[in-house]
Amino acid sequence: MPGAGRPRRTWLTAPEAATAVRDELDAGDEVFAMRIVARLLADLRALERPGDITRCLAPPSTTGDRRWDTLVAAAVGRECRHKGVVDTPTWTDPSPLSTWWFPLLADPILTARAMQRTPVDLAARGIWLDARALEPDRWSSEGAAT
Repeated sequence: MPGAGRPRRTWLTAPEAATAVRDELDAGDEVFAMRIVARLLADLRALERPGDITRCLAPPSTTGDRRWDTLVAAAVGRECRHKGVVDTPTWTDPSPLSTWWFPLLADPILTARAMQRTPVDLAARGIWLDARALEPDRWSSEGAAT
């Protein structure tokens, strides 16, 4: 039996994450979609074997929303840079959005704070999101940022 005796893979690939994000967006759950993005980044951060990193960074299909496609790509590109990945895939360098986007911003009064806390990789593409939203431990079991 192929794979017998090997532990089952528990980390997400970019294609798997994009599909899961698309499913959550279709269900109207942007909070859980963001949790998936955060999980992908944490999984990538933890990978050490070059073959696993390459598999994780396979080009994803669309999430069905250009904004989310750009977010996933830019966030993965940022993680690759932090991790020191030499051959970062070209899909992780997306074009900027034509209009600014503030994902998950429920209160417009928090706009300035979101802008201050946005990583440059996202801001350069017109995405304004507190960097802490990209960390899986920032999400409570109720699905709200802590």
